[in-house]
Amino acid sequence: MSSGLIHDARCPVAVIHDDVPMAADSERAPVLVGIDGSPESEVAIAIAFDAASRRKVDLVAVHAWKAPGVLDPIVSLPGPGWPELRTHEDKIVAERLAGWGEQYPDVVVRRMIARNDAAPALVGTSKSAQLVVVGSRGSGGFAGMLFGSVSAAVVLLSHVPVIVARKTVAKRR
Repeated sequence: MSSGLIHDARCPVAVIHDDVPMAADSERAPVLVGIDGSPESEVAIAIAFDAASRRKVDLVAVHAWKAPGVLDPIVSLPGPGWPELRTHEDKIVAERLAGWGEQYPDVVVRRMIARNDAAPALVGTSKSAQLVVVGSRGSGGFAGMLFGSVSAAVVLLSHVPVIVARKTVAKRR
């Protein structure tokens, strides 16, 4: 697959690998969506809810969080530990998902807070999903031309089809 299509796309792009076998029970597997609070993740949430509703499956909303740096301050510094931080991050995800249940009452949502970098959390969880939806912010000052490292890793390494969502970008002249 040419990454140029994803780089230049002004709309969501689905990537379906032909060399990854689908699991026997994949029809019942959930749709997976990565949530980071960005506008692109809001687009991904909308696509994921619609996909889960159409497929009549659950939606797993994954929010990955990891302290930056070599040392994990949760372990090395006094103050709130992982359980408190997990609760805080879970509230953020709940806020991002608020209102979608009213629009899609048929979709059961499971929230997953992963203490990991986003790409490995999504790729690992994709093993038990039928579709992954991620947002793409792009990189550096070239948003709209490049797709980010998380979406790139998920597209490359995911075990199932992936939809890369982005906010609609105005056409360049």
